[in-house]
This record gives sequence, structure tokens and C-alpha cells, in this order.
Amino acid sequence: MKYILGLSAFHSKQENSILQEIYARLVMYNFSMLIAQHVKPKEKDLKYKLQINFTQAAKICLNFFRYKGKEPPYDIEATIQRFLLPIRPNRKRQRVSVSTCVVSFNYRLA
Repeated sequence: MKYILGLSAFHSKQENSILQEIYARLVMYNFSMLIAQHVKPKEKDLKYKLQINFTQAAKICLNFFRYKGKEPPYDIEATIQRFLLPIRPNRKRQRVSVSTCVVSFNYRLA
């Protein structure tokens, strides 16, 4: 969720601004998880049970907040319902993790 919500790099050096950014992202995370919990996957006659794709749910809720019109362009819960993932038990493949280096603030000088 760190990458989806934009907490991989901060946009300020001041402590108060960094804390404000963290709290804003936490509020966004809580909102998207609250909305995603209200979405119930429809149980069809499928091979696997289904679960909500929380990455897509966070992106949909973020786009909802960024929309500046009077009426939202779509139903959030119905849109999240479209992005379901199967729950596959007994998966054996381990996750590959790659370390990254620190992002400096020098990109603003160019």
C-alpha cells in the first residue's frame, strides 16, 4: 500500500509537512478500506472463492477524491466489484523483493 498511496518518497523536508503527508495517506487508506469492506464478492459457481483487489480499491477511491465535478462519474462500490481476485490456497512460490535506493531532493534543481 505504500506505493499505491504515494508514501514511497516524501515531497518535503520539514517535519510538519512530512507528518501531514503521512496523516493524509492514512486517512485515504482508512477510507478506501472502509469502502472495500462494504463490497461483498458475489458467490457464483466458480472454482475459487473471490476477494477484493485492495490495490485497485485504493486507486478507485483516490480517483473519487480527486474528482471535482458535482456528481461522481461512477459508483465506487460497483467499480470495486469489477476487480475481484481468486483466493488460491496452497501457493508455494515465494515473493521476490528488490531493495531500492534513497530518492534525493536534487531532482528539483534541474
